[in-house]
Formats: sequence, C-alpha cells, structure tokens
Amino acid sequence: MVAPQRIRRFALAASGRLLREWARLRRLIRRNGSAQPVLKAIGTDNRADVAVWTAKTSERHEAYRLAVQPITGSVAVICSSNRPADLPNLLRSVGDQSHADLELVLVAHGGGWDMAQTEEALDGLDGQLRRVQLLSMPDDVSLGHCLNAALLATDARFVAKFDSDDRYGHNYLVDALRAHGYAGAGIVGKHTYYTHLEATDEYWLRFPGNEFRYTGTMSGGTFVIDRDSVDDQPFADVSLGEDRDYLRRAHRRGISTFAIDRFNYTVVRSGHNTWTIPVESLLAGAIRLDTAEDASQIDR
Repeated sequence: MVAPQRIRRFALAASGRLLREWARLRRLIRRNGSAQPVLKAIGTDNRADVAVWTAKTSERHEAYRLAVQPITGSVAVICSSNRPADLPNLLRSVGDQSHADLELVLVAHGGGWDMAQTEEALDGLDGQLRRVQLLSMPDDVSLGHCLNAALLATDARFVAKFDSDDRYGHNYLVDALRAHGYAGAGIVGKHTYYTHLEATDEYWLRFPGNEFRYTGTMSGGTFVIDRDSVDDQPFADVSLGEDRDYLRRAHRRGISTFAIDRFNYTVVRSGHNTWTIPVESLLAGAIRLDTAEDASQIDR
C-alpha cells in the first residue's frame, strides 16, 4: 500500500506543475506582441554562439533603434534608498534621461537622511522633470513598503524601478519604451547586463545572450512596469526578494515579462551593497570586457 504521505506529496507536485503550466498558457494567451521586429532589425536570432550574438547586437543596435520607435507615455522613476551618499549618482542617472515626460519619486528610507539637504539637491532637477517628490520612511518598514508608497504617489502609466547605486544611461528609459511598444509585456527589463566591480575596476557581462526574449527573470533594478497591464499590483512587504516575488505573482496572473538589450545599465558592486552574493557566484558564466574596450560604450 502506498503511504498517504507519498500520495499527498505526489498530488502537491502534480498540482504545482499544472498551476505553472496554466500560468505559462495564460501568459501566451495574453501576450499581444512579438520579438520579431527586433530579430528582423538586428538580422539574427541565433544565440548559440554568444560571441557572435554579442557582436551582432552591438553592431546592429542603432539599426534596431531606427527600425523600432518608442511609444509615448508618462514615466515615473521610483527609488527607495537608505544610502544618502548615493543621491548624486541617482540624480545623474535620472537627470540624464532623454525621455521627456518624466518624474521622480524618491523614498528616503531610514534616519540617515538630512531632508532639507535632500530637498535642496532635488531642486537641481527643476525644469528637467515634470514632477519631483520626496517621501520619508522609518528604518523599521520594509523596502517593499517603501516602493508601494512610491507607487501610490504617482499616476504615471509606466513605473521604472531604479536602484540608487546603479548607473542608468541616457537612452535607458527610451529603449525600455521601445520594447513596450512591440513586446506586449507588462514588465520589461534586463536579463543580460553589465556589472562593474569597483574593487578591481573590472567590467563584466552577466547572463550573455538573454536579450530580446520573453523571460522569467530580470535584474530588479531594471523593471519598467506598464500599469495598463499590471494594474495596481503591489510589492511584497519584505526587504529581500521583493523583485523576484513581484515577477512571480505577475506570471501567475498571466502577465508576460520581456528582456531588452544589455546597454545603458550597469550594476555597481561595491563594499556597501546589500546584495551579498559571492563574487565567484556573481561571475559564473559572465564575460569579462576586454581591457582595451572603452567601458563608456555601455551607454549608447
């Protein structure tokens, strides 16, 4: 006789597989876009040779931009940070964006912020952005709670989640809106992306080849969310894993997620990151940029 515990485990595993397959089918049904405009513009869909794929997508990047125009729409950059020292970097990233209809909602998380000095620094964005908002949250609330407060503070159609210590290039948001125009996804972001190791001043490309495709995972600092598709889905009230949880719940609802190009974004690995993955794990499968390559080519 089969033990009842084994029957229950089998039933739970089977139901889990059915739920995952149902979610996958819902995403396919609701997806009203395609990656074909990209593959046609760059002239390849062969990802087997990562070196060839990386070279081709670099060479044909401008051709892709000319062939595929971004859609219009209001964008709110939301950022929750407990590191006041990152503020100049964040303001550079936001102020440098080429997208015109833009606002910023900054959540100063914790007691380390001088709110008067922060407001004065934000004044430097006057005339560049449609609106700038500064919120304050105490130490004892979660990152997810802070992000939800930022979501409630804006009615922009698109919401871009920025990390204060990462770097975002001039065309970062425009290229995200480009993908929103053809992919039919509720969330676009980056699965392949550059990483800067400050300790050794090295640049690496993580997860090469995962560009211009529907994907189940993306860097949490690259979410650009279309609220017309995702509606008012909140972040989980946690401080770690809120990005993975957000994607997981979107997938269960049948919402597709799409990985865009690798350019105009760099994760900065420094001594104060809350992301404590070992360097060996961080660089598994990554490609180191040749020292002769100008790192500024990341932002294009």
